[in-house]
Amino acid sequence: MALFIGQEVITPYGNGKILDIRQSDHVVVVRPTTWELDRGSRPTFFMNPKDVRPKIAINTVIKCNFGAGRVTDYRADGIYVIVLDNWKLAQGQSPTLYLNSDSFTVDTGVPPPPAGPSIFELAIEKAVSFKNEAGEFFKQKEYGKAKQAYLDSLAAMKYLGEDLDNDEKARVLEQTFPCHNNIALCCINMQNYPDGAAFANNVSICYCKFT
Repeated sequence: MALFIGQEVITPYGNGKILDIRQSDHVVVVRPTTWELDRGSRPTFFMNPKDVRPKIAINTVIKCNFGAGRVTDYRADGIYVIVLDNWKLAQGQSPTLYLNSDSFTVDTGVPPPPAGPSIFELAIEKAVSFKNEAGEFFKQKEYGKAKQAYLDSLAAMKYLGEDLDNDEKARVLEQTFPCHNNIALCCINMQNYPDGAAFANNVSICYCKFT
């Protein structure tokens, strides 16, 4: 599934638009469109391609001048590949169209295909992955690497915001508490006692924030 510059995409931190695709280090540069920093400025994300999904997903049902169909692929030049469902060619084949986004509309009157993981689920999945990686580093007494992986786990959940239901808050806390505690243990093992105390204290702060 191709990504291209200017494409509207979904990331674990919200919707955005691709500014650049760096082939040298496999990084997708995304400018978010759903939130702003101070004075109206917007941050820039440098993301792994696997964390970036097209806003119009594969299998999305669409309508165009030629009838109804489904999106089957995206091309690097911004063209959507669409297979029509409402009529057949010779030998039963469905016509394939190559359209830009101005040439069709998403058909909201047709039940959508099964949804992929939500932004919340993607963020939690990433956080768990980093936390598990940190645990392996800790077992090997590589405390510096473990600390960084725990910090990466916290960063994966940083932009979820506070507008979460009780179940989502509980799942965030389930990941957050062990990270802060274990970062504190990493600091203590590295004899960095002030940071250890600070991260241990963060546990109570996080609890107040989400309750």
